[in-house]
Amino acid sequence: MPTRRVRPPCGSREASAARLSIVGAVLTFAVSSAVGVACDSVALLLDAGTGFLILCMTLFARVAIRKVGSPPDRLFHFGYGKYEPLAAAAQNIGIISTCVLGSIVAVQDIIHPEDIVRYDLPAASSLFCGMLALALGAYLRGVAGREGSAILRASATQWFVDAGLSFAMCAGFMLGIAAVRLGYREAAPYIDPTMAIVLALLFMRLPLRELGGELRELLDGAPEREICDLIEGMAKRYGARACGVHRVRARRAGRRTFLDVGFVVREDLTAAEAAALADEFERELIGAVPGCEATVYFKPARRPPVAPRRVPGLS
Repeated sequence: MPTRRVRPPCGSREASAARLSIVGAVLTFAVSSAVGVACDSVALLLDAGTGFLILCMTLFARVAIRKVGSPPDRLFHFGYGKYEPLAAAAQNIGIISTCVLGSIVAVQDIIHPEDIVRYDLPAASSLFCGMLALALGAYLRGVAGREGSAILRASATQWFVDAGLSFAMCAGFMLGIAAVRLGYREAAPYIDPTMAIVLALLFMRLPLRELGGELRELLDGAPEREICDLIEGMAKRYGARACGVHRVRARRAGRRTFLDVGFVVREDLTAAEAAALADEFERELIGAVPGCEATVYFKPARRPPVAPRRVPGLS
């Protein structure tokens, strides 16, 4: 009789992916920092700083993954879902800060040029780090897609960007080797810091774009337009069975969507009918928007103002 494979719980897969990301970040930081210091390469030191930040943020991501699954308590009535956008925003802010600091150091190296000791070792180390980052990014993206984890998705994006940074650095170091061999030794010291500035500017684009969505979620912004249109259309359809829709409000908190819907009800709608309508609405809503938690209330329709009755004999 074949044995049935037991699927590990969601949190364990995310925690395993986070642990693997930590190992990769430690390895990237060790290789980039050692070679960067030995060869006096600003670009490699920038990559090492990025690896260190990825390490710090992945450690925080492990804590966030554990907290996201925690149930609501007396301190956090809506749960810990916002740990996801918080962790992702912290990652992106850290990367942007590293790029800014790396650019400042690179400008100083352009003003006071110092040629790096050798180019072959930095080229090999950046190629290794790029291949490692690409593999980790692909793995984390797959786990994030299966589990719907915004934290792992942000980590995967970081690794993909770091892979692009490493491959571009490898190409720059190869250009430095070519410049030295072709007799352009005086131009070689400017290749490394210029490359660091260009890569830092390119590196900041993706974190800046993603940071806007994460900050909007932290500030109780509405979900994506497609989800809002779906919810509003469903509320109008059910509101037609009552008397209308009073208000629809939605906000995101990590993987969960919190919805506040008010229906205007007729006078002849009984409490049992209203409860049945609310239950049916919530069931369909959860099927259409997984992870959605709705609060449904009913508001009586306002009666039209009654004209004052005139008393005979009075003007």
